[in-house]
Formats: sequence, structure tokens, C-alpha cells
Amino acid sequence: MPKYTKILLFVLSSVMFFSCAENKKEDGNLATLTGVYIYDENFSMLTECTTKKEYWINDVDGKLQEACKKINKDEDKPLYVELRGTLAMPATSGQAAAYENVFDIVEIDFVSEKIKEKCQNMTETGFELYGNTPRKWSLKYEKDFMRFQAFAPDTLMIFPYQEPISDKEGEKIYDITNEGFMHIKFSINEKPCKFDDLILNNHSSWAKVDGLDSFSGCAKVILVTGKD
Repeated sequence: MPKYTKILLFVLSSVMFFSCAENKKEDGNLATLTGVYIYDENFSMLTECTTKKEYWINDVDGKLQEACKKINKDEDKPLYVELRGTLAMPATSGQAAAYENVFDIVEIDFVSEKIKEKCQNMTETGFELYGNTPRKWSLKYEKDFMRFQAFAPDTLMIFPYQEPISDKEGEKIYDITNEGFMHIKFSINEKPCKFDDLILNNHSSWAKVDGLDSFSGCAKVILVTGKD
């Protein structure tokens, strides 16, 4: 066999070997994600217990929701899950576009109605209200204060954070007056909300500000574990 033929075969063999080895490494390099999972027919979201990250869960074949329904038929009941899969690129359209983190399921390791200790005592650490009715607006809780903005015409107001005056039946109502004597009253409730008819959120909101319109929209609540 000519010398250059042997060299060529050696190079091709090496390429095939390293290619196979690399593919095997990718197959075994799955990320693990554990946390509190909430879903319904058009919604699939997991809150990781030890961080404030929320993930849109791509359950393409419906196996995760099927497993959840076997444990509890109530779709809006939080469940503890342990998943393996891959992080996906953020979506640019559809419901998943509301989330910076997207996770593709490869394997379902564990589903339980009992929330594990590391995920118990989930506490609210922040929220963001937003909507387009009657015009684009938002209310963000940032540390010790809240920033209210509305557009066309532009409006910006700062309010101190205060605990809700009411917290019952899945709704929190806040009533706050700032140092400039501007008054805002708003609500965060556990009713599903569609934003731009595409993105489904699991919280709705409304806000009333003195001298302005009454606003309505959705709410994103940030949760983390209460344990260090």
C-alpha cells in the first residue's frame, strides 16, 4: 500500500474516533434541574429552589405533564420535579418568549406531590407588573422601592415598598402613598393572564394611580427558598 494512502487512512480513522468520542460526551453531558413545577394546558414553568431563576420547560411529548397528572389531576398545583436535559436558546416568539431560561427535557428522574425541604418556605422576593391596557405600563419592585412607569404620555413615579393591606383568596392588595402624596393601589392575584394574546402568565394584576387611568395586565412574581 502506498505511503500516502496509509497516512490518509490514519487521518480518517482518527477523525472518526474523535468524532464518536465527542458525540458520546455530549450524550452524557445532561444538565440537572430540580424545583417546583407548575403547569396547565398552555403553561409549563419551573422555579429552581436555590436561585430566583424561572425556566420555561419544553415538554414536547407531554410526558412530564402526564406524570404529574398521575400524581395530582389539579393542573395548577405545584409539584416537586427532578429533570435532566439541556438548556435551550431563549425563544423569540410564543409563550416561552417570556422567559430568559428555557429547558428541553430529555429524562424525568422524579415527580412528587411532596415538596422537598430544600424547596419549602418559598418566599416572594420581588415582582413586576406590566400591561398594555389602556396603554403600556409597568410597576417594578426594586429592593426597598417601586418604580411605576406609563408611556404615551410618559409618566414616572417612585413609591416606597410596603406590605400588602390584604392577602387572602389568592390576591394581594397594596395601598401606598409616597412622599409627594401621590397614591397608588394595586393587586397581584393568582388568575392566569395573557399578554399580547401570546404569552400566558400565572398571575394577573391591576393598578390605580391618582390622576391617571386604571391599568390592568399581568404580573411576574420572583420566588426563592426561605432557607439559606
